[in-house]
Amino acid sequence: MRAKALSYLPGRSSRRIVHACCSFLFFLTALASSEARAWTDAKIQSVNTRIELHERAAAEVTMTIRIAVRGGWLSRFEINGLDSDFALDANRLPVLVSEQGRGYRPEIQTRSSGILVFNFKERRHAPRRGTYTCELFYTTALLSRALQDPRAKTARLQWSLPPWHAGLQDVQIEVAAPRGSRPLALASEESFLEHRRFIDSENQTLLHWRRFHLPRTVAWTIGFTIPRNRAVTPVDRPDVPKPKLPETRTAAGASAGWVALVVGFFALLKRLLVDGVCRRRRVEAIALVALGSARLRYSLLLCFVVISYFAFDRYQSIALALCCLLIILSIDKAYRRSPVRTQGIWRSVSERDLRTARLFPLKDLFGMQAWLDATTPLGFSLLLSGYVLSYLLFRQGDGDYVYFWSCGVLLVTPLFFTGTRKSLPLSPEIAINLLRNFARRSSLDSLASFAVVYDLLLYQIPSGDWCEARLRFRSDTFADGLHRLDLVIADFPAHQATSHDIALLSVTCAGSAADRILNTLFRNALTYSAYSGNQIARLTRSSDLKADIRNLIGLLIINPSIGAKHLKWEPQYEHRSPVQPRWLSKSSRSAI
Repeated sequence: MRAKALSYLPGRSSRRIVHACCSFLFFLTALASSEARAWTDAKIQSVNTRIELHERAAAEVTMTIRIAVRGGWLSRFEINGLDSDFALDANRLPVLVSEQGRGYRPEIQTRSSGILVFNFKERRHAPRRGTYTCELFYTTALLSRALQDPRAKTARLQWSLPPWHAGLQDVQIEVAAPRGSRPLALASEESFLEHRRFIDSENQTLLHWRRFHLPRTVAWTIGFTIPRNRAVTPVDRPDVPKPKLPETRTAAGASAGWVALVVGFFALLKRLLVDGVCRRRRVEAIALVALGSARLRYSLLLCFVVISYFAFDRYQSIALALCCLLIILSIDKAYRRSPVRTQGIWRSVSERDLRTARLFPLKDLFGMQAWLDATTPLGFSLLLSGYVLSYLLFRQGDGDYVYFWSCGVLLVTPLFFTGTRKSLPLSPEIAINLLRNFARRSSLDSLASFAVVYDLLLYQIPSGDWCEARLRFRSDTFADGLHRLDLVIADFPAHQATSHDIALLSVTCAGSAADRILNTLFRNALTYSAYSGNQIARLTRSSDLKADIRNLIGLLIINPSIGAKHLKWEPQYEHRSPVQPRWLSKSSRSAI
């Protein structure tokens, strides 16, 4: 087996996560930048109409339309079959109002043939999933169309509700007519389905029609009579100008820049937290997009936040693409231990250090960096709450806010799965805990009767930070050629990911008795070897390290002469790598 240089490399699962995050972000950018025609699943649920007949004036029609948008965004719908002379009220233009009270004002096109078209050209200002109510106000010369019979004391009027593309439920028409008016049953096949009633008051009569179901594409015509002396031609009135629609923005569209601020805040916070952890642990982050300096990276992040904030209102696709770049610049694809460039000292672990190490797992789980780490309870709860809130808003059908909130949650999701405590190399505090637990399980204290002791050591640099922790064996009867015998926490490449495990680090002279014992005892174990002059450093990972440690100590320390005499020396140099691992680099040679 040929050994490789020891370094912290991302496993396959880590690379897959990074590639999946990048693919997801590019897919979201393409989706947001698409200018294709949006699909819409919308239906007219109900239509209620009120008609007020004013003496010597036009009739005022108020049509209340309830629309359910079940998917996509509403870009256009039309009403065909209105009165041919209808004129919209310029002071009360149609507005679609959601259940939460948010208004969406369409662009209106009117045609002389009784067709009214509503257009929502911009997607960010269009109604989305939810239920909306629209009140349509218009006037028509209904009284002038009254049929008068000279022999009768009443005049007959008819009015038709336009046909719709979907069947309507519980359709009602109410007419405020002069006193003495009465509803008529027209000669229609479905007239028996109508429920008609009237209520006389002091000044007028309320006529009411109701149908529990109106089939699709079927117009509903009602008829009623009014006193003959009230059926007069209305006075001429000036033409109502075609309403000009002011440029409006919905509340959600006007404040869409908050998405860029939230995404930028999470991206900058994640970058700051990961850089802080890497600096404290002496870990080098390998960014997904290499820029050379951290100052340039932070400058680009701030620029993208500002540009996307101002671009969100009019250039939504560009703003979303910039938000995706924000996330990409904040993602790291791997982490590796950086060499110790400052000369430090090895010192024994004190009781205070042990208390700090025992409390470190709580800090790691509930510290500031845990809020953006999905492998911690805080980070997982924060990410889950974002998706739960998106689901609740989606159930309520809150239009633009659902879309923008969902985009924000999806954009920041990759930040919770990169730079996690699982992907970073182990900290010295965690290494102390693992080594202490191994020593207790292996009963290493019992070796004291053989004049063999162990000591927990920390490598501390002048700044006070800890760089590495080891368990070092000490004895006055070392075998010939044995310089160092330590237990360390090493990072080993596994089948699917990089794993952390306890390994044996030994430094011996080439060809010495200790070298022969180590070569023979760990012949079939995974060993990484490197040369430094006449010295050989070995990092050995064994399946049964507890038993191997006891055998090794018995041969190297307790009775080295017997061990060297009975073991046959068979050099196994196929495990040794010509490339020096990190712990034999020139800058860290003093740490061995």
